[in-house]
Amino acid sequence: MHDKLKSANYKNYLSSGQIINIASRMLFELNPKLVEHNVRTAYIAFSIFQNYKMPEECTLQNLVVLSLFHTVGFYRPDFFVYSESSETLDLFSDEDIIKDKYVFGSFYLQCMTHLKKAAKALEKFDQDYIPGESEKSYIAAYRELIYFSARMSSFYEENNFFPDDILAVAPNNFNPKIVSVFEKLNKDGVILNQLRTDSYKSYIANIINALEFSDEVNQKMQKVLVYFLDFKSTSTFKHAINTACYALSLGVRAGLSEEELQVLYTSAILHDIGKISIPEKILETPKKLTDEEFLIMKMHVKYSKEIIQEYVSSEVVEAVYRHHEKLNGKGYPQGLSAEDLTSVQKIITVADILSALLDSRSYKHGYSKEQTFKILTEMTYEGEIDPWITEFVITDFDEILQELSLLQQDFKADYNVVVSKINDYVFMKQFKSDDSEDFVEEELEELEELEELELAE
Repeated sequence: MHDKLKSANYKNYLSSGQIINIASRMLFELNPKLVEHNVRTAYIAFSIFQNYKMPEECTLQNLVVLSLFHTVGFYRPDFFVYSESSETLDLFSDEDIIKDKYVFGSFYLQCMTHLKKAAKALEKFDQDYIPGESEKSYIAAYRELIYFSARMSSFYEENNFFPDDILAVAPNNFNPKIVSVFEKLNKDGVILNQLRTDSYKSYIANIINALEFSDEVNQKMQKVLVYFLDFKSTSTFKHAINTACYALSLGVRAGLSEEELQVLYTSAILHDIGKISIPEKILETPKKLTDEEFLIMKMHVKYSKEIIQEYVSSEVVEAVYRHHEKLNGKGYPQGLSAEDLTSVQKIITVADILSALLDSRSYKHGYSKEQTFKILTEMTYEGEIDPWITEFVITDFDEILQELSLLQQDFKADYNVVVSKINDYVFMKQFKSDDSEDFVEEELEELEELEELELAE
């Protein structure tokens, strides 16, 4: 493996704020009303946090991130029932399906982000208020504040005002101290006016842009951008990972500078992010796309640009937007030619094609080495892709595949742990009964101990 690939410098290009913004924008494509609810929740929670004493373990940064993604369990379509048209979805229903979504979100954020135990606040999100609990447990403190803020956000959305008797909204769930702070803050309708004029959005935008997590946390959060694609298409998120790995291997061989490698790697990670806006039936179709479907599919480059353009450099935006351009001007969306494209953009195009050829999909097996070489050679001959880059693939093909296996470790996440936790949770629900209550409690305690060990590793 090339020594340059062992460097971690190419991984740290996006800031914490950029990652959170892009992640929220991706979820907005799935359900805008939920994201708007999350932002209102974060604003209300932030306002209270500034004037309310919480345990030292509670940080503003984690509170904001947890508030912005506390509904993440509602975006997973193949685990719990979800409908993109669920505009009237009751986020606080007593139905098990709603409780389950928060549990899934808790497991997801515990394992996939830096939040870890803090995300346990969502497991029993609508738990009755227990006096003094939040003074002993920072997890309870997060839960009480975010739950209250979410209920106020939801009430405002439905009514465009706050109730005179706030405790009556959820008599058994609210911490009276939080209610008192909120009422003082909203004296003369201050918070209400911020919501009505949309001024609160700039507050949250400034907080997000000021987030500064460690490089390690940023790398973990950057993975979430790729894994969010799995909410729409499993094959798409795997393709994004492989394209990033191939691009990096090719970029090193092409002698790109460290800064260029950072742009290349980040652009490759984000290159298909717009597919979160493409219908799943098109992304996962087992047959060749119709002309009409292909026109829809081609829109993903436009959607990708729209999602990221406010948050990343122009170099990254253009590399993402142009990854389907061809040197002979027959690509899309602009029909650019070789002289219009940078080395970074040309490399991403080849990396994208290489991943598309070698990856297995629902409608095809991965192509063989010989088939891949044949197609790349034909595309080179037709003037579509750069022969210089193609030569790297053909000459170092076996080594590049070995590097793929190693580079994929950068994207290794604990999603299998999420699935395991959910399976255990569902299993325990199925067997829970009056006759087995003691057994269930013992089993749950054992699962809690296992979770502690998993999260500590």
